[in-house]
Amino acid sequence: MHRSLLVPCTRSEGKEQQMTQKIAPEEKHLRKEDFQLAMRSTRDGLWDWNLRTDEVYFSPRWKIMFGYREDELEPHFDTWNKLIHPDDQGQTLALLQNLIEGRSERLHAEFRMRHRDGRYLDIVSLAFPDRDASGRVVRLVGTHADVTDSRRAERILKEREALLDKTSRMAKVGGWGFDVATGIGTWTDEVARIHGLDLDAVTNSEIGLSFYQGDHLVAIQQALKEAIDNARPYDLELELITAQGIRKWIRTVGQPVLREGRVVRIEGIFQDISERKEAEAKIQALNAELELRVEQRTAELVAANAELESFTYAVSHDLRAPLRAMSGFSQALIEDYGNSLAGEARLYLDQIIIGSRRMGELIDGLLTLSRSTRAELHRDRVDLSSMAEQLLRALATAEPERVVSWEVAPDLVTRGDTIMLEVVMSNLLANAWKYTSRRDKAIIRVFSRKVGAQHFFCITDNGAGFDAAHAAKLFQPFQRLHRQEEFPGIGIGLATVQRILHRHGGTIEAEGQRDQGATFCFNLPGHGEKMKEP
Repeated sequence: MHRSLLVPCTRSEGKEQQMTQKIAPEEKHLRKEDFQLAMRSTRDGLWDWNLRTDEVYFSPRWKIMFGYREDELEPHFDTWNKLIHPDDQGQTLALLQNLIEGRSERLHAEFRMRHRDGRYLDIVSLAFPDRDASGRVVRLVGTHADVTDSRRAERILKEREALLDKTSRMAKVGGWGFDVATGIGTWTDEVARIHGLDLDAVTNSEIGLSFYQGDHLVAIQQALKEAIDNARPYDLELELITAQGIRKWIRTVGQPVLREGRVVRIEGIFQDISERKEAEAKIQALNAELELRVEQRTAELVAANAELESFTYAVSHDLRAPLRAMSGFSQALIEDYGNSLAGEARLYLDQIIIGSRRMGELIDGLLTLSRSTRAELHRDRVDLSSMAEQLLRALATAEPERVVSWEVAPDLVTRGDTIMLEVVMSNLLANAWKYTSRRDKAIIRVFSRKVGAQHFFCITDNGAGFDAAHAAKLFQPFQRLHRQEEFPGIGIGLATVQRILHRHGGTIEAEGQRDQGATFCFNLPGHGEKMKEP
């Protein structure tokens, strides 16, 4: 390929070549001294290409640059050409051709050449032609400079600048500064974008201030004055109007630069915070709406509680009076006319008395359920172990004929409303006591259980149990899974328990099988006390 670069010889030129060859040794001696002098004054590699003979002289420095020994390279153009990176050969040879054919006065090219270890170096080459009497180029003399490190540094710098610009775009933040004496300023591309200006737009302190209005202009002017006069930094959030008339919220931070105790320059950062301000405005609007809703719901709740209070008062006073009358007159009839009552009349009166008594129990249950959702909630340290022991002893005292074995784990301590949690434990233990009444060896256990990160307090018994498929009904008011004649009750206790635990932020779960006992476990978040496993 390089043969096209060689200058062909005519016959007359052959004579000139013979004459040149006669003085070649002397010329070579002079050139060698010139090269040696040049090599001592430069770190570049020198080369000398004789186009007539295709011989190339590579200086020792040139060979060292590419990792070769003195006698390791053939002194020919092919040696040089093969070291050029394949992607750079075409363009480099074209530049040489232009120089040889007189279309350029010198060579100034950059290309890659292969080092002896296989890596490629970035090379800058300068070369000048040597012409014969006819003006034909017969020789090229030039240098090779290794600029690999500087080009790598330039690439890293460009990559970092590109990354910085990308980061600035993503964060919508840039830098700025201006000279206090002249007002002349500079800013990064992102600051120009935020202002809606061309990236090469000229700026100064006066132009920068022109984007503010009203109180925002006064605030930035005062901050700059304090920064210049008293070296006081500032950090402001202001609204500006861009060159396109768009309103933006920005954060501007200024830092005085002092020289010999005097502020000579102000520098800082500039950030578009419009999206954050919009989000804050939406949050404020949402909070205002939520507060309004809370106020409305609170008013509704207050009204509902007032109605519930009225209902409770009516239940407690107005309904009990007729019940007492029904029960009292029935008792009077039995006492005064019991012997003279014929047929089933006495049975009917007994049923009226039983119904009145049960209605009174239902009223008591409703009042208890109502109080569990209305009473003020206190959070105290509650010893459930001690509470369970006291309740079980009270049940045993009330039914001394029963034989019940119980086990209460120690140190079952939590935090909650003492009165309400006593209602919870009383209902759960009373149920366990009631539903084990048909067992010869009744057993009740109170313990704790850990499930994942949660702790549960559990009460288990070996009583009648229940059908697990209907467990959800247990916590609904007036829902019962056993007949009244089997186990009396009104179905309010577990509903009350659940509501109290929900008010504490806790839950309750039930496990059981028919005739194999039942287990009720509840948790109270944040009890933070020592727990004991069964």
